[in-house]
Amino acid sequence: METDTNIFSTIAIGFTIFTLGQIFLKMVIEPVQNLKTTISEIAFTLANYYLIFHNVDVVDKEHADSAFDTTREFSYKLHAEVSLIPFYTYSRHIFRLPSKEKIEKASEELLYISNTIFSTDDLKCERIDKNSKNVFDFLNINISLNKMINREKLHEQSREQQ
Repeated sequence: METDTNIFSTIAIGFTIFTLGQIFLKMVIEPVQNLKTTISEIAFTLANYYLIFHNVDVVDKEHADSAFDTTREFSYKLHAEVSLIPFYTYSRHIFRLPSKEKIEKASEELLYISNTIFSTDDLKCERIDKNSKNVFDFLNINISLNKMINREKLHEQSREQQ
């Protein structure tokens, strides 16, 4: 009889631990992982669209529109994913995530980039570079804009494409 009680207790405790582990996984770990994935996708997107941001007048409209839309979507996606992480103010320290304030600022910078893409202003490239650098800083992304293609090479490539 005692053996049956021990077996039942072991099964109940195992089931409880498994269930609590799954709840923690679904409610905390997965949202944190999704936010980290989004941050890495933002880094990739800004680097990948760098030439388009600076040459929107010579690339096809489809690519330019895609750069515009994608940059805006990431701005909104940052907010959505932060809101899914419980106790973000505290849990961000555990998982080494940016503060809500930095997420908000990065989101604003992404909107500035998308709003500047189609600008004809002479300072457009400098503003996009500054906004991109700010996004990298706010999200703790270690990519240097200086390692991307330089402006002279960029203009040379756009002339070759014409």
